[in-house]
Amino acid sequence: MFGGATADIESDCNYTIPCVYSGVANDFRFVRHGTRRLAAASVIDLPFSFAADTVLLPYTIVRQVTNGDLVDKVAVVMPDNGRDGK
Repeated sequence: MFGGATADIESDCNYTIPCVYSGVANDFRFVRHGTRRLAAASVIDLPFSFAADTVLLPYTIVRQVTNGDLVDKVAVVMPDNGRDGK
């Protein structure tokens, strides 16, 4: 589970995920919007994500400056789950 949220970047909600400390941001997102099991795993994963994000900080700062956020509120496209709206 080490740094699990850092490696698991998803775009299933309407919010922004920065490149810097993205694992921690995902853990907080999972705690707020995930199932109980996912929230519990995220609380356990939080210190590991923090450590991994801190180690990767020099790289993610450069990525943040050059590319911006990993997930931007405007860029998020919600899947239609097979429904065509009819």
